Amino acid sequence: MEHPDMNRLLDYVDVLVDGPFVETLRDVHLLCRGSSNQRLVDVKKKHSRFGCRMEW
Repeated sequence: MEHPDMNRLLDYVDVLVDGPFVETLRDVHLLCRGSSNQRLVDVKKKHSRFGCRMEW
């Protein structure tokens, strides 16, 4: 499903932190994340790899 507002917002995003912060998984050594269950999504790379907009 296409979400034009979401894709417009993602034009201004380089990296997205995906996942909720979980206190029991807290790790201060992780780059740009607070807990180990979170992942970093390179939004610009995904856009260029698929050659299209992301679908949410």
